[in-house]
Amino acid sequence: MRHIYLLYLMLFFSVYILIIQESKAASDTIIWEPHVVGVPPSDAYIGLSLLENGEIRHYNYGEQAEIGSFYLSSRDKGITWEKVNILNKVPFADTRNPLSGDYIRLIAAPGMGTYAIHTTGGLEGCRELVKVSDVYVDRKCRMSIPLTHESLHACPTFTF
Repeated sequence: MRHIYLLYLMLFFSVYILIIQESKAASDTIIWEPHVVGVPPSDAYIGLSLLENGEIRHYNYGEQAEIGSFYLSSRDKGITWEKVNILNKVPFADTRNPLSGDYIRLIAAPGMGTYAIHTTGGLEGCRELVKVSDVYVDRKCRMSIPLTHESLHACPTFTF
């Protein structure tokens, strides 16, 4: 009789685990109707980044009405957002090199040209500012990065 109870108990837990796994898998595949989950402080045109750990960040690069350096962060695929204050730092994480883990960002400065900010050692590493062109493009730009095993190359592409 005891073996029958154990068998039923094992069967119950097996079915329960399968149901839990199915519901977790379904939560990522269900498409819900759009609803507001947050209001960004400014347009995310070039400041929306997906990090390798799945975190989504919205950088506004000082264009927000509120003073200070901060970004918005979501660790649940954009369902909820939190404001992260960062003191005395230049916030960015536009494009990540999957080989080195470094990040690069292009900045167009009126009358000054176009610059690249490059991290060494990931987001928390050192930052290097390099002028890449005397030309200033008065458009929002995205970039792509052809990667080699030796170095990181920035190739700006412009969206008009």
